[in-house]
Amino acid sequence: MNKFNFGRNIVNTSIVRLERQYQASINIEGLQSLWRLDASHYSIDSDFHLAQI
Repeated sequence: MNKFNFGRNIVNTSIVRLERQYQASINIEGLQSLWRLDASHYSIDSDFHLAQI
């Protein structure tokens, strides 16, 4: 593995990690706001993704 690929892999891994953290924070906010919405219009899958029905 050359240095360029190694560095690019580190960057890609960091971006994926940031995306996961961002997604997690969005999902938590979504779950909190569920209680202020009509919950019958939403479903939550096993990964806690909020989906509008």
